[in-house]
Amino acid sequence: MPNSQLEITRIGSRMIRGGILLFGLFFFHPESAEAQWVNAYSASQNDVVESVAWVDEPTLGKAIAIAGHSNSFSEDDSTQAWVALIDPGGDYLWSNLYGLSTLAQAISPVVDEAGLLQSLAVAGFRNGAWLMEIKPDTGDVSWQCEYPGLSIANAVVPTGDGQFVFAGSVTEPGGSAVFVAKTLRTAFNPCGLSWIEVFGEGDDETDEAMAISATSDGGYIVAGTTRRYSANGDGIVFKLSPDGTPQWQSTLSSTISPVNGHVDFQDVIEVRDSEGYPDGYLAVGSFWFLDGGWDLNMVLTRLNPADGSERWTKLLGYGDDGESVSAFGVVQSPDGAFSIVGDGRSPPPGPWIHEDLLILKAREYVDGLGQPSLEIEWQHELNSGEIGDNEFAWARSVTGTPGGGLIVGGFYSNAPFMDKDPLLMRLNEEGDIPPDCLVDANPSLEETFHDYVLEPILDEPESVTPTAGTETAETPTPQVLLLRYGCSPCVKHVNVNIPPEMAGDGETWETAIADLQEGIDAAEAEIIGPSGGPGYCEVWVARGDYYVYDDDPSNTIQMKAGVHVYGGFSGGTPPDSYGWEGSRDDRNWEWNVTRIIGADGPTPTARVHHVVTAPITNPSTLDGFHVLGGRANGDPGLDRWGGGMVNVFSSPKIANCTFYDNIAWWGGAMANVFAAPDVVSCTFKTSHNDPGFNQPNAAFAGGAIFNWGWAPWSGDGPTVDGCTFADNYAKYYYGGAIHNQNSPAEIVDSTFIGNHAYAGGAVSIGQTVDGMGAPSIEACTFNDNVASRWWDTNNGGFGGATAAFFGQYVYSEYTTVENSLFDNNSTGSQTGGAIAAVTLSGTPKVSLVNCTIADNWTGGVSWYAESTSGAPPVVYNSILWTNGPYEISPDCDSGAIVYYTDVMGGAGCEGFAGNLGDDPADDPDFGSGTYHLEWDSPCIDTANPAAAPLTDLDGEYRDSLPDMGAYEFFPEEEE
Repeated sequence: MPNSQLEITRIGSRMIRGGILLFGLFFFHPESAEAQWVNAYSASQNDVVESVAWVDEPTLGKAIAIAGHSNSFSEDDSTQAWVALIDPGGDYLWSNLYGLSTLAQAISPVVDEAGLLQSLAVAGFRNGAWLMEIKPDTGDVSWQCEYPGLSIANAVVPTGDGQFVFAGSVTEPGGSAVFVAKTLRTAFNPCGLSWIEVFGEGDDETDEAMAISATSDGGYIVAGTTRRYSANGDGIVFKLSPDGTPQWQSTLSSTISPVNGHVDFQDVIEVRDSEGYPDGYLAVGSFWFLDGGWDLNMVLTRLNPADGSERWTKLLGYGDDGESVSAFGVVQSPDGAFSIVGDGRSPPPGPWIHEDLLILKAREYVDGLGQPSLEIEWQHELNSGEIGDNEFAWARSVTGTPGGGLIVGGFYSNAPFMDKDPLLMRLNEEGDIPPDCLVDANPSLEETFHDYVLEPILDEPESVTPTAGTETAETPTPQVLLLRYGCSPCVKHVNVNIPPEMAGDGETWETAIADLQEGIDAAEAEIIGPSGGPGYCEVWVARGDYYVYDDDPSNTIQMKAGVHVYGGFSGGTPPDSYGWEGSRDDRNWEWNVTRIIGADGPTPTARVHHVVTAPITNPSTLDGFHVLGGRANGDPGLDRWGGGMVNVFSSPKIANCTFYDNIAWWGGAMANVFAAPDVVSCTFKTSHNDPGFNQPNAAFAGGAIFNWGWAPWSGDGPTVDGCTFADNYAKYYYGGAIHNQNSPAEIVDSTFIGNHAYAGGAVSIGQTVDGMGAPSIEACTFNDNVASRWWDTNNGGFGGATAAFFGQYVYSEYTTVENSLFDNNSTGSQTGGAIAAVTLSGTPKVSLVNCTIADNWTGGVSWYAESTSGAPPVVYNSILWTNGPYEISPDCDSGAIVYYTDVMGGAGCEGFAGNLGDDPADDPDFGSGTYHLEWDSPCIDTANPAAAPLTDLDGEYRDSLPDMGAYEFFPEEEE
């Protein structure tokens, strides 16, 4: 059909109206960790960032594309579209201005099948709706079109066939309507349209599309606002097929009795489930309360995929007058959570309302009652006052990076009616903002609930005829906006492979520091400010071997407060390059092995006591290293603790590290003494025997880690999360992998395999001080661990996987083990093939919740007390099956406390509530490594919901009738 005869179909009549359901949630503000950068630019007048995109250009590499507008450089103060490409470190690759009286509202990358950038599409305003395609290496214009019959284009997406779909508003008598159109560019009609859809009727309405996203079925999802059904304004979301045919529409009503308001949707995305399949849509925006205060709440609406029906709508906001939050952009992270940006404001002591840029991460889940819910994982706010003493900072767009980080664009100003300046941020997966840019937490969100009803609108659609676009020519003007304020951690580069004559101050890879300790010291010197307080600096370390021993066993890599050290950088290809990475996200710590070795060279003749030592109290980070070669065999005291790393009165983060060939009397790889480190995604392997020391990993306790005491400034203990412990060995006593003494340590989502000690082949838990919190084990797997005497694996020992060994102190808190699997563990005796609790004195308490304890060779759970004061373990919602000579000893007739648990043979537990004695699964795989339930298992839906954890060992949310054992059954497992 010729373009002039295209029919525009109005389908505003098919919209659906309704109210809003609110769920109250609470924001929280964790401390700043690994920040990246915040750039605040400046010119003379009004300049903003409206849209951001992460791109991978074949020539330039990874970059950030930004679009907005500026009126600082035109002779008549008219607005020019502004587009720039920024490298991962925040520096310009190029920056151009386009046209006069032109706005750039959105930018979208056009990529090939490999994901490499081919061009950039820009949408906005210039004598009407305006589209432009530009070359990514220079920003030169390939083509541009104006559509005077359409008011403005707010969003654009490429279609994959060389065309583009764009959306915005079209002027109508007395108002505006929503439009969505697809281009049909040909040699004869470069600005043609394939189709166009218009929603709404004008006539005192003000309807506008603010966002559009391509969907997995080849269609499009659009969000915006409409006043067709309410003068205040309703949020609208609608779905189009690939050819523009309307499929469904939903509106979020602005009327919530007795409060009226105004709903604006600003962004919409297609949501993916945990398996990566499409699972509906999420629209975000603002709800303005028209109650005299004009307070705002952030509105999130989740829609089902088939018909756009509402799954849930939640309003998030502060509770007091003058305190408001709003959302302008959303992106789904690789881990499935939603990162949302906007602003939050509260009244300051002065005359103006203070407004901060707001970033939060939220995760959707189904609670124990089967209801959809939302959890705020973190929230950060950019202190606009740090940017030249300004009062306002806004976010307008967000996109993700492949590593899970965020790019955020927006602007800042001294007052809402004054000129604005651009703001651009690159943050990591935790949304961290540089510490100097953070503000204190705002008040918690007010908790409010509302019910609503969706009502269909049955009016017939109307149609009109579109106006063809006009192609225009344009030459861009190169122009960069000055960087007024940069807020970022400093970076020092370390490369052991750099020639001595090239080594410098560490500011670049070409002037890298060759010595690791010198690099850390240089970073510390960089961050000490005039007040003497620590700041923040990163040390990027190239692959290679960094030897620690210089002249004495006391030599160590001394971490420094506020210094965060990252290994795994390439180091370039000498002599042509000594490093290329411009962002921490560019490193590959698995491929670029970076080793810190506690020896004097490749053929060691001397070793240090501790390879790495953390600073007192203040935070630091060690990430992406192999740590090896420590020998804590010195005089009695700390020189016998922690061969790989010792942390005393400190709270470092240790992530993505591998510890091996470290030996100590206490804590072969690591000792934590009155410390609270976060140990995340690390591996602890076997140490080799050293003839001069003649011990396995640890002589006495903690083959890999020894935890002693708690952090006195917080009361916390160490956290071990997502780690692997394989073949670690404590020779004489406790904890083949971990021994915990007087410490409220948390061990989460970790795997223990093949570890060995006398008590607690994998983990042993010693005495705990009452009131300081008990240790806990959650979502862990224990396999093939052994507890026995070191000289005879068939003799003695207790707790093949875990031993709770208590004495001396009285405590009231339970040491908890939940959502964990114990299989094929053993002892040299018959004392707790999986778990043993031994009470010498005091009243210790151990609880097992939703655990699967099966196929352990010398019994399941054992309890022994030398006095009558001890409390037997409590077993809840678990499965104990085929565990050697017994499942639990003593059995329930002799004092064991067992509820809602499937126990092989009953073990006298029939008198307790909810217990079973039935085979948990006929599937032979249950006993050979999977331990998941079959559809006909008696353990399904028979656990106590009040005690069950929210998720199972696989990380899947349990339903409202949870199952016994570590794994929840899901029907799709049978498909």
